[in-house]
Amino acid sequence: MMFPCARRRVQSHSLVSVPTACRHVALIGIIATLCGRPASAQTFFTVTGGSTASNAAPATYEAISVAGDDGLGNRSTYRADATLTLTGPFTALSVSNNGLFEANANVDANGFTVDIQSNGSLNLISGTLSAGTLLLSGSTALIQSGGRFAVNGVGVALLDGATLAFNAGDSITNNLEVYPGSAVSLNAPLTIGGALTGTGATLTTNGNNIVAGSLNLSGGATLNRSGGGTITANYFDVNGATFTVAAGDSFGGAGPNSVTGGGTVSNSASTSFRTLIVSGSGSSYSVAAPLALTDDGGGSAVQIFDNGLLTISANLTAATDGVYVAGGGVLELVSGTLTTANLALAGPGTLDRTGGTVAIGSYAGSLPFFVPGLYLQEGATLTLGVGDSLSGNLSISGTGSLLIANRPLSLAAITLDEGGQLALTSFSDTWSGRATAMSVDGNQAGLLQGYVTAGLLLISNNPDPVAFVFDAGTNKTYVTVTAVPEPASLMLAGCGAAALGLRRRWRRRG
Repeated sequence: MMFPCARRRVQSHSLVSVPTACRHVALIGIIATLCGRPASAQTFFTVTGGSTASNAAPATYEAISVAGDDGLGNRSTYRADATLTLTGPFTALSVSNNGLFEANANVDANGFTVDIQSNGSLNLISGTLSAGTLLLSGSTALIQSGGRFAVNGVGVALLDGATLAFNAGDSITNNLEVYPGSAVSLNAPLTIGGALTGTGATLTTNGNNIVAGSLNLSGGATLNRSGGGTITANYFDVNGATFTVAAGDSFGGAGPNSVTGGGTVSNSASTSFRTLIVSGSGSSYSVAAPLALTDDGGGSAVQIFDNGLLTISANLTAATDGVYVAGGGVLELVSGTLTTANLALAGPGTLDRTGGTVAIGSYAGSLPFFVPGLYLQEGATLTLGVGDSLSGNLSISGTGSLLIANRPLSLAAITLDEGGQLALTSFSDTWSGRATAMSVDGNQAGLLQGYVTAGLLLISNNPDPVAFVFDAGTNKTYVTVTAVPEPASLMLAGCGAAALGLRRRWRRRG
């Protein structure tokens, strides 16, 4: 979730509805009355020009603004030495232009914004600062010399080099966003219900675990896990950054795990996701350890498009859903086995195979959105060989689309159109004593013969005539060999027939 003010400064104090004369009053040394009212009833409290203010007893204001200095290095300062309650609305505490706010007791701004910007500083000495939103901008924005913070609304945003040390006793209920040049260091486990976002920033775990609604890394963000620590989130979104899914990490929620904008992601340990999307030039995901995609019936558990790259060097299983590659995306199969209920390749070069095996069409899910099988379109090609398997439907369409089957096929259905071709090269299976290269459910003899006539079904490496035979017993049509006797066999058969004729004539004479 993006903070409304994350890329610009927070709204003007004029949003607070009080008389102008009561907004800009500088106080020196102690809290005085403002517009004739006691301190506890003051609406808006401002410290400027190097002045110093504090409350030695509990106090309540709508908002406090601390800004500027006296030009001699003396900062405008407000010090909360007793409980301070800020009732808002909008920005309850604003510290800017070298101003300083020191929390030496509990400061309650629950539900409202605390904004530290333009060389302003928030020094948490003791007690707890509670806020709905905490905006920290600049390297001097936050000093934690002992106090704690609890942000229970929109969340925390760090901008322009701000740093945050998350310690035991600190809490963030929803979002934590860290923008370019800023950094977060965890000295305790972090649990948030919203997004952990790093954009051109540095996140250091120091061995602590992270639980978040999502992990969003972009703009070259760095996640430093040299000390360990696991990440549990519904999904990750890596855009132009590098991320490794490590042992113990979990990203199995409903959202899509995505790699975009030249991002690079890999999994160094066995893991599982629901879905995975890789999109954009330079974007890549490397399956370096077993990966299981568990989405059931949604259509495609893996989508690779817009020149994205998925490299498989270990087992990848999508047996309850499919793998879809299109738009210049590339599936690079190096080693391991790709097991998928559905494989759809659209376009030439969508599969780059230097090793590994494929098992396509074995569906292990419950309610498929698609028909399990293999779909080649727009010039996509695939060669099946030893160790590969294909079942379910086969659909090949478009000029240049080609499946070379160097092993027999057993299909539920077949569709070849618009120039898509199937080449059968192996008759190593048998049916009824005959060598066979393929079987298709139902009576498909006429369909298959039509594909041969149209040049879409190519049969090679077999010297004998081929027939398409429907077997009612198995309800399958077989592409099989019609054996033709060799010349020597024909000669022996002829001699035998002649001898039999002579014998019959001799018996009649007798």
